[in-house]
Amino acid sequence: MVDGAAVVPAGTDPSADVALTEDGFGIQLGKSFAPTQITLYTEPQCKHCADLQFDVGDDIARYIEDGQLVITYRFVTFLDTSSDGNSARASNAVFLAAEPDADVSAADIQVFIQELYLELIFTDPSDEAPIAEVARGGADGVPDQRVPDH
Repeated sequence: MVDGAAVVPAGTDPSADVALTEDGFGIQLGKSFAPTQITLYTEPQCKHCADLQFDVGDDIARYIEDGQLVITYRFVTFLDTSSDGNSARASNAVFLAAEPDADVSAADIQVFIQELYLELIFTDPSDEAPIAEVARGGADGVPDQRVPDH
């Protein structure tokens, strides 16, 4: 017989599934106490990074929702040719969606990331429109005020 109430381990918030890393350079999706935790360094214009999202992005979202996975995205922008290139703008858009007051679920951010990869891989790097279009049309949980105008 078990007597008493269940208590969440110190330092974990079972309701939090989107957080910025302590250093501010990463986005964590999933419950902090998930048994599997991975860090993914990713470039929004990288075809291989896009292949990963196409192949396992839906699985990542499912494992996050099931409380089995925490994934930390750390965006890099080495394929940009300017400081305001598509990779930087895509990364910034994901960080805006992950702000604590945005109230966007981890699953919605994962869908947003997947759709960004799909759009950016097949888009001219000088075209600024796709990021806002993806955020407004794809991930239902990304509020309009969090979407960059371009």
